[in-house]
Amino acid sequence: MKLVFVSNYLNHHQMPLAQEFINIYGEDFTFIAMTPFNQARLNVGYRDLNSMPFVLRAYESPETLSQARRLINESECLIIGGMPVNIVSSRLELGKITFMQSERFFKGPFLKKDLGRFVKYCMYRGGRSAARSKSSKFYLLCSGAFTAWDYNLCGLFRNKAYRWGYFTELKQYDDIDNLISRKEPSSILWAGRFINWKHPELAIKLAKNLRDSNINFSLKIIGSGEMLDELSNMINALNLNDSVKILTRGGGVFLLKKSAERWRKLKYFYSRQTGARAGELLLTKP
Repeated sequence: MKLVFVSNYLNHHQMPLAQEFINIYGEDFTFIAMTPFNQARLNVGYRDLNSMPFVLRAYESPETLSQARRLINESECLIIGGMPVNIVSSRLELGKITFMQSERFFKGPFLKKDLGRFVKYCMYRGGRSAARSKSSKFYLLCSGAFTAWDYNLCGLFRNKAYRWGYFTELKQYDDIDNLISRKEPSSILWAGRFINWKHPELAIKLAKNLRDSNINFSLKIIGSGEMLDELSNMINALNLNDSVKILTRGGGVFLLKKSAERWRKLKYFYSRQTGARAGELLLTKP
C-alpha cells in the first residue's frame, strides 16, 4: 500500500510517526512538504526536517509540484495536515481513503462566536459534503481531546473521527537519578511560542507567587513570538529580573502549561508509555 502524508512542512511532532511509517512501508511512504520549513523556528534552533530523504519538497520546482499532485491523487491512503482541504478535492470525488489530521480549531472564546468562518476557512464545499456524508471515505484524526467536538459543532465528521495524537519519541535513561543530579537545583523551564493561547504569562505569574512565598527558584523561558515585549515588560514590572530569564537553554523542571483537555470518559493517556490505541473510533455525538 502506498501511504502519503501531506502537510505544510515536516515538523518535530510528526517526525517520530514518519519514521515508523518508513519502518513499516519503506519506499511506499512519502511525506509531501508543500512549503519551506518555518523560518522563525529555524531562527530559534529547529532543524529543517524537510531535508529528510523521504520528504518530497513540492515547492522546489514545477516538476516536484506535479509529482506531489500525482501522489496525492493516486496513493491508496492519504493523510492531510496543516493544508487546505481543497488540495485533495480530486481524490475525494473519486472516493479514495483520506484522513485529515487536526487539532481543535476553537482555541479561544472569540472564535466560538463565528462558526461560519471556521467552516469557510477549513472546508471547501466538496470537503464539507464528504465530511458530512456517512458513506464517504473521508475521516478525521483528532490530535486533541476536543477536536471532534469542535467539528461536530459544524456538523462535520460525526462518527467519523478517530483518536490520534503526536506520537513523540520515548527517551529512556539508564540512570535517571544521575540525570536529575546534574540539573540546576530549583530550576524551572518553560518552553513554547509566545502567543496568547499558549499563555506564557502564567509562568511569570507562577514565578511571582513563588517569590512572594519565599521559595527559592529560577525560571528560564524559551521561545519566540508576538508576546516577547509584553513578557519582558511583565518581568520588569514584577521585579523578577533576578529569578526569571528569557534564554535558549534548559532547566531541571519542565513546566508544561496545558488546558484541562482530556478525552471524554477516557481514563488513560495516549502515549507509547501507556499503551496508546491510536486509530480507535471516537464517538463524537455530544
